[in-house]
Amino acid sequence: MGSLQHQSVDSDQTTATGTSGPAPSSSGGRGNSFAQDQLHAGHDCHRDGTRPDAPVDQRDALSRHRRNLAMMNRIIDSGLSVQVDPSEGFDSRANLLHNTAEWIDQGQALMFVLTPTHDSHLRPSVGAGDYAFFDNRVDYKGAGHTYDDSLDAAGQATNDAGLDIEPGDILGGMSSDGTRLTVNDPTSQGENTITETLIHEVQHDADQSNAGSPWAVTRPAADPAAVDRAPSWTYNNFQSEFRAYWMENPEGSAADQYGSSTDAAVTNIAITAIDQGADQVTGGGDDTTTTVNTAFSNKRQEDIFNHLFDQRADNLYWDWALDGGAGDFTETYGYLPHYYVFDPAYKAMVDAYTQPVAGNLVNSVRIQALSEALTTKDMTQVRTAVQALDALDQTYLADRSQSQPVWTQAQADLTAAEFTAFEGLIAAPMGPWQDETTTVQRGDTLSALAGRYLGDTARWREIYVLNRAVIGDDPDLILPGQLLTLPAM
Repeated sequence: MGSLQHQSVDSDQTTATGTSGPAPSSSGGRGNSFAQDQLHAGHDCHRDGTRPDAPVDQRDALSRHRRNLAMMNRIIDSGLSVQVDPSEGFDSRANLLHNTAEWIDQGQALMFVLTPTHDSHLRPSVGAGDYAFFDNRVDYKGAGHTYDDSLDAAGQATNDAGLDIEPGDILGGMSSDGTRLTVNDPTSQGENTITETLIHEVQHDADQSNAGSPWAVTRPAADPAAVDRAPSWTYNNFQSEFRAYWMENPEGSAADQYGSSTDAAVTNIAITAIDQGADQVTGGGDDTTTTVNTAFSNKRQEDIFNHLFDQRADNLYWDWALDGGAGDFTETYGYLPHYYVFDPAYKAMVDAYTQPVAGNLVNSVRIQALSEALTTKDMTQVRTAVQALDALDQTYLADRSQSQPVWTQAQADLTAAEFTAFEGLIAAPMGPWQDETTTVQRGDTLSALAGRYLGDTARWREIYVLNRAVIGDDPDLILPGQLLTLPAM
């Protein structure tokens, strides 16, 4: 999967030498969510969802789709019911699921739940290893989800209306304009993986880092030593992915697959890349082969980089022979090693990005509204947006080491006097913090809640022990509407 089909285009997209092409066209939007940014859960591959078993017929597929919809409604309703704990910030899955559920429920992005059809093998459009998923025409709150399974005279299903055709191990993704979130066959993935997917993909929408968005970064001045200068979209894409992977599970939790941000015992590696030169072919006589060493500061930073980096034996990460001679990256994140090796300024950014910094790491609809109010430069609207913030929002914004893009935007959009007033509003005292709680939804079990909020279904006993006075003596009998306190993840 080397194609970057929905990258956002910068005004500075041309490269220093012209050896690598610009980012393809974008449909706009506020998030840094690209087609290749579909969340993949594995350690050593970009797609590692559970490959679905095909339903036996359309009736079976529609039944499975109803189960998928019920699961997603249950997760969203459960997340909406959470009482957040501001002291945990974005290190709490309960906090993040609550805000993510609000993001979806309030329509910041429409969620489409997709289920495999029974007839992928009969569809000419479906390649080997791919599946047809329905229904991309109706969001999860809608009705009438279906697909056409009629066959032509040759015994083929040719009407692909409402279908997504993609590999079976794709978990989900956010459209480039931040308006459509897809989740593939959630019942085959499980509570933990789906919760992780939702948090990750909504962060791509919430981070507002597409070109022209308030929090997008711009590449620095050209380094004279650059063989191929990285465009701004590569800065934003790497930082967006880094943030989403960092926060999809609280650091150190059972579900977390990355190392500690306080562990400085990194294993830096050498990365070699080949630039094909002006003749645009490998071995043509003007190739540039360069090796650099990574210079990371903590294990978590290193692990996320390694998750994104697919090392190739041929060290070729941009190949002009691809895409009919137009050129393309040879791996999903092929831009990362290519520019890391050939642009010292880009390498310096990656090496120095040791912690996530963003305007909205907590996926808050209220912080999104605040950013939109700031763009109006109307202090009345800004005050209204600040007053709508909850304690989690204010706690997050008060730590400028995490939320600096909001403050940078506020300084740019407000007068000096208004900015001082803005600082005072964010620093206003908050009410007492409460323990995180959630309300039981129809169909919930303690195991499902443990997978959803703790990342480990085996931790259901901790929830039971903490809430035995509410649940009673039978942990298998929990009732819709019961308010349960959540253990720390």
